[in-house]
Amino acid sequence: TKFATLPSFADGPTYMQMSNEALTTRGSAPIYTEEAIQKTRDGSDPYLYPNVDWFKELFRDNGKVRNANANISGGSEKAVYYIGLGYYNELGMYNTDGLSKYNSSIYLKRYNVTSNITLSPSKTTTVKLGIQGFLNNVNLPSIGVGDIFTDAYYITPTQIPIRYPDGKIADLRGGGLKNPWASLTQGGYTNQWRSQLYSNLRLTQELPFITKGLSVTGMFSFDAYNYSSNRYEKMPDTWFATGRNPDGSLILEQTAIGTEFLKYDKSHRGERTFYNELAVNYTRSFGKHDVSGMLLYNKSDKVNTYVDDLETSLPYRFQGLAGRFTYSFANKYFVEANFGYNGAENFYPDKRYGFFPSAGLGWVMSEESFFKTIKEYVPLFKVRFSHGLVGNSNIEGRRFAYLATVANTGDYYFGKTMNQKYVGKEIGEYAVDVQWETSKKTNLGFDIKLLNEDLSVQVDLFKEYRSGIFLRRRSLPGYIGMINAPFGNVGIIDNKGIEAAVTYSRRFGDLSVQLLGNFTYNKNTVIENDDPSWKYPWLEKKGNKVNQRFGYIALGLFESDKEVQNSPRQPGDVRAGDIRYKDINGDGVIDT
Repeated sequence: TKFATLPSFADGPTYMQMSNEALTTRGSAPIYTEEAIQKTRDGSDPYLYPNVDWFKELFRDNGKVRNANANISGGSEKAVYYIGLGYYNELGMYNTDGLSKYNSSIYLKRYNVTSNITLSPSKTTTVKLGIQGFLNNVNLPSIGVGDIFTDAYYITPTQIPIRYPDGKIADLRGGGLKNPWASLTQGGYTNQWRSQLYSNLRLTQELPFITKGLSVTGMFSFDAYNYSSNRYEKMPDTWFATGRNPDGSLILEQTAIGTEFLKYDKSHRGERTFYNELAVNYTRSFGKHDVSGMLLYNKSDKVNTYVDDLETSLPYRFQGLAGRFTYSFANKYFVEANFGYNGAENFYPDKRYGFFPSAGLGWVMSEESFFKTIKEYVPLFKVRFSHGLVGNSNIEGRRFAYLATVANTGDYYFGKTMNQKYVGKEIGEYAVDVQWETSKKTNLGFDIKLLNEDLSVQVDLFKEYRSGIFLRRRSLPGYIGMINAPFGNVGIIDNKGIEAAVTYSRRFGDLSVQLLGNFTYNKNTVIENDDPSWKYPWLEKKGNKVNQRFGYIALGLFESDKEVQNSPRQPGDVRAGDIRYKDINGDGVIDT
């Protein structure tokens, strides 16, 4: 691997000459003497007059990628298995010098495993076990690679060398830039491990002895994720050369006192998720009639394994019931109905569950008899319509919203000498009687195929009305003394638009051509956000787009005083020639 592109930088002498030119052409004195430019060019004193190509010092020309995969599969009528193993190794393009007794190079090692087993104990019973996971190891400098790249980009080739003759590390005096080579090779390293496991066990039992097409399915899933980062950081002593002594030795000024040993820091994250599912399915055809139905119960339990507080340690739990019914006749007319009945932890027990139904209709118009005259040109013309309600229970940064929390507000001191300290307590988050945020979605779609089905067109007109959006109440004034304004179902947003997708596929002998095109137009409007009345109407966010930017509009450059006088004014904009009105004499009469 290699960089797709990198910026090209001027060398030291060119940079110095161009800097002088930029100053002198604007009436200022040059900052680099011809002697300094010449010494930088000929390299006669590279420590006082350096010429460093920082990108060349930091990066190799190429990186390395190695990839290996192996899999095995087989089985019999009663059992089928598949096992896949993968290994991936990528070495980054940053250089290391080998002077440190640790590895600060950037690399990634990844190990993957996938296993699927299908058992058929009987003709009506199927058992499937799937396991998938990876182990990921990343090594990188303890200083962020983004910071290293930024320093290499902005530091000039003439400011400092990499090191001085006795091995002392060079660095700037003051300022935000650092020696990027020292940050990369002398600042320590970070080693990270990530592991992810996905597993599921599914049992399907057909029930033909009750009725044909009926089956029941149960599934158990366990997922686990772990992350650990070990950071070893140190900073070397750094120096800056200000000149030479009479004997020719460098005059070095120490710019930073470093640390001799690596400082250790760590961080961990992880989570475990248990998921259970039980479903009853039915699929049956009766001549031109196709019927299907499903009733599904699911429950999940997710636990954060590395947390620092009680609230975050509590499991994130979800359970719900979902149903679906579909019917089609002669592959022309389609009906579908769905519902979800879901529970959430953020609401009072009597408002914890929400019911969310939806329905859809489909009509393949091209299958009708009156369409035969044009079906040769339009092989497919389908109309779709759906309308339904969906819900959201997630409140950003807030759990168990129906419970109040207590927060520390700081220390209070009393007494003649103010030596009596009390820790202040106040309500941090107020208990609120919120309920599910809902969204009504309506969609009208068309699926069309033309030119012997080579050209496919899909068009969707959609409308969404979101209400009860979770927002902190903005209409409450600050003087009531709340640390945080309480949440409420106060937001309303209207959204509508159109989407279109066009696909053209054609084969010309051994050549296949496919052209794709997409078009989307979307308009949303804030209907309600609980804002109080604004002082000026142009500050009002209601009626505007979500996250609408507010500010002054640049009118351009004025070419005459007349254009200035005729331009729009802002409050307090007083201009030459304005008549000012004031009560000069204090007699209540306005003078001009």
